[in-house]
Amino acid sequence: MAITTRDGLIAAIAAGPSVKFSKASITTAAGFFYSHFRTAGMPAANSSTPATTGVQLSRSSQGAMAIPAPSNTSYISSFEGVCAQLGTVVLADRLVEFGGLSGIVTTAQAVSALALPARASSATDVELWLEVYAAGGATASATVTASYTNQSGTSGRTATLIGGIPASGVPVQRSYQFALQAGDTGVKSVESLTIGTSTGTAGNIGLVLRRSLITGAVPQANIGFFQGWAETDLTICPDDACLELLIMSGSTSSGYVQGNFGIAQG
Repeated sequence: MAITTRDGLIAAIAAGPSVKFSKASITTAAGFFYSHFRTAGMPAANSSTPATTGVQLSRSSQGAMAIPAPSNTSYISSFEGVCAQLGTVVLADRLVEFGGLSGIVTTAQAVSALALPARASSATDVELWLEVYAAGGATASATVTASYTNQSGTSGRTATLIGGIPASGVPVQRSYQFALQAGDTGVKSVESLTIGTSTGTAGNIGLVLRRSLITGAVPQANIGFFQGWAETDLTICPDDACLELLIMSGSTSSGYVQGNFGIAQG
């Protein structure tokens, strides 16, 4: 039944599971986001790399966190974690991913306009990210853009990677968020990527559509954070969400990260 009272909320939180996660440390650079979708730990790493045809992701995808089976509406009732490095931890729903793009091609590289999963079909808050599956070169590219269709179904929109790809290059697992064209709030599909300057090494670059759900800050190494239901705002966790962890490290490594989040259903 729906959660309509404080007592109902307390009962739902008490009955709900705590989903645990832990991820090994990876090499990072301060001030950049990295995805742990393909990092060893709990859940186990996704071991495949998508092609330009793309993949829709769900709660059953390898690498997704083990959320409970659907029962009424699922809410994130708590979120806590600790890391061996200071940084920012983000819990996100990974919706669609593409791969097979090159860091040395400077013309538009097309991907299939794969539809969003049903849980995000409105597209109003879907974000577009560039992600690195195999390291590319270290030559900066000041201009990086992507062509996409916005939340209203308008195609031919242009997303821009603010600052482009820096001289630190395209190291594996780094994730860069695109800024959408003025007035847009989300992405329904993405059609192509254009890198203005060759990075010097092809690597394997991809595009990811995701929704960021909850953010937590680790103020110092090994000092954790905790958010209860009031802090999480009882953010809805979609029934079929492919939940992943991203981290923005403040150092040259992400540090071992672990924590858990609660799911209340009602």
